[in-house]
Amino acid sequence: MLKAYELWVDHEFTKHSKNIASKSIPLTEPGFSVHGRFSGDPGHFELCLQVASVDMDDDFQTIANGVMSTTDPTSHTFHFDADGKIIVRALFARLLMRHVSEDVSLTARLIK
Repeated sequence: MLKAYELWVDHEFTKHSKNIASKSIPLTEPGFSVHGRFSGDPGHFELCLQVASVDMDDDFQTIANGVMSTTDPTSHTFHFDADGKIIVRALFARLLMRHVSEDVSLTARLIK
């Protein structure tokens, strides 16, 4: 059965927000996805899915193809699957908002 883990719930970002990390979630088995919804059009943004073997800021790295920079233009949602095509052997996952050009809030979940 799939479980959803909250990374951010209505987290407020301003157009001056840079390099803000979500809490990290332990990964106990391979395969997971990330789903998020912005409160409105985020404009230009760069959101990175990062993983690490140790839960320390300096150890997190963005996974291959793990940079999200587009949303559905109507619902302002995004989705990323780390399934069988992407082998992740890390122990922790998080999101890192590199930048966003509009003031928005974000709710994001990691599903495994």
